[in-house]
Amino acid sequence: MSAEQRSTNSTSGFPFTPQHNPATPFRINDLPSEIVGRVFEACVALPCSLNPLTLMLVSKDWYHLAFGTPTLWTRIFLPPYIQYLEEKVASYLARSKTIPVSVIIGRRSSIGCLRVITLFDGHLERIWSFTCVVSVGSVDVLWSEINKMAVLEELVLEKSPEISPTITSQRGNNLKVPSLKKLNVGNVDISWANTHLFQIEDLQLVYTQFQGVLVMDRLFDALSRFTTLKKLFIGLYSNFPLYIRFWEENGARPKGPTSLPLLKELKLKGLLDQQVEIVLREIVAPELDTIFLLEGRNEGFITERWPVLSGHFPRVTAPRLIK
Repeated sequence: MSAEQRSTNSTSGFPFTPQHNPATPFRINDLPSEIVGRVFEACVALPCSLNPLTLMLVSKDWYHLAFGTPTLWTRIFLPPYIQYLEEKVASYLARSKTIPVSVIIGRRSSIGCLRVITLFDGHLERIWSFTCVVSVGSVDVLWSEINKMAVLEELVLEKSPEISPTITSQRGNNLKVPSLKKLNVGNVDISWANTHLFQIEDLQLVYTQFQGVLVMDRLFDALSRFTTLKKLFIGLYSNFPLYIRFWEENGARPKGPTSLPLLKELKLKGLLDQQVEIVLREIVAPELDTIFLLEGRNEGFITERWPVLSGHFPRVTAPRLIK
């Protein structure tokens, strides 16, 4: 072996074998199909994921390999304007076999959104992650279907941007998904009094309100049942100071502060100093070690009110302002 060959072999990521000359490019088709399949999985899992249909167009070998790899077909993304909607859903569900799937439904009218949901009849119990842009007429039916997703772990519901600031259900948004671990809600009201989330770890609530009262009745009563909660985010986007109602009107809550024994991280965005103080006085979180105050509007709270409250959170040196 020449010195040049030895040098090439020492820097190559592949072992030198009689079947492969390290001085030439290594062809991906020389790899075992199991490894190529793992490469495909990594490509599909990227943030800007590669469509598995694209892989099938490269060659006949890749077509059969991609077709026969169920994990490539577990992310079902349905943008607002998509051709052959029924065919795509049916093919992805069939090719992913029995593996749990994630579903992302882009903005649609209420009729269009409900039409998409019907395509998953018989497969709702396979959905482990569900993201949907909600319209007014679809929220009640959606809530009923979501409660049928027996293995659901991640749920993201966002209000369609062309309608009123916050969607409220006509029958009450009673969320009862025992397996749910992450809930991200944007401008969709939840009936907290009847919501049961026994494994929830990450709760994100985002509201856009232009004026008036933001009602979050019974939120902290509900949080008292979320004993597994580790992350809590409350975000408020408004051009006006708002009165936030965290509990029923007519006086203070009689039950006292809410215990969150596993809470590690608290993020508050867009709240006034007084509202931040209300939230912190409403929770007991001995494991809390990080408080983020986003948008950097709470310098006064840190200098004036935090010294009074700091004793309740011994693991937190001071809230962090993030602009």
